[in-house]
Amino acid sequence: MSDSDTLLPVNENEITYASIYSGIGGFEVGLKKAGGYKNVWSCDKDPDANRIYIKHFGEKNHYSGDIRDVKTEDIPDHDLLCAGFPCQAFSISGRREGFKDPRGTLFFEIARMSAAKKPKILLLENVPGLLHHDEGETFKTILWELGRLGYWIEWQVINTNWLGLPQSRRRVFIIGYYGGPRRKQIFPIKRTGSTPLKEANRPSQLGTLREGGYEQGQRVYDRRGIAVTLKALAVGDGAKTG
Repeated sequence: MSDSDTLLPVNENEITYASIYSGIGGFEVGLKKAGGYKNVWSCDKDPDANRIYIKHFGEKNHYSGDIRDVKTEDIPDHDLLCAGFPCQAFSISGRREGFKDPRGTLFFEIARMSAAKKPKILLLENVPGLLHHDEGETFKTILWELGRLGYWIEWQVINTNWLGLPQSRRRVFIIGYYGGPRRKQIFPIKRTGSTPLKEANRPSQLGTLREGGYEQGQRVYDRRGIAVTLKALAVGDGAKTG
């Protein structure tokens, strides 16, 4: 597939980014729509995801393999690091073994890359269950690890139905700024369009990590705040996803 056939931007003046645990390219599509971003490297080990990713974005900058086998010096420098790190270890629909699950430890590959490449911005995504796993200790470890590496952190749980999609799918998004905040905070992102009443009455899960500790503010850890997906509804209202 030629460069002209891909969805990735090619302007040399664009912000460079790397995408790990890239799946089928969700971050790539979003950044393409936003405009001003150029992919320089991506990685995923799932063969089915890689087949779809390469079909849409090409394989010139893509590594089809385990991120743990990659030396950081082989990864191009980049301004932004995107990562939807594996969520099964934190989801309420799984065993929730956290860092005891090998998939849970894959967050530390983000830390390894960030320590070596020092991207200016981190954009991470996971299930809301990450926030309250092990009574918040898991998320606390993640925040302090990123803080140790020099990142100022903010996060928010966002639901796809806020954007008009016909599905309730909640995810926590984490943004890190190397060396401290450089601009106005991104979060909170407000709901747009029509929002179901039960969702409108639910508190946001929102927070920041500043130098010296947490701003407790609007940070909420609430198991009851997990919304079912349309697929889960098909097997009963009691089914949840997280």
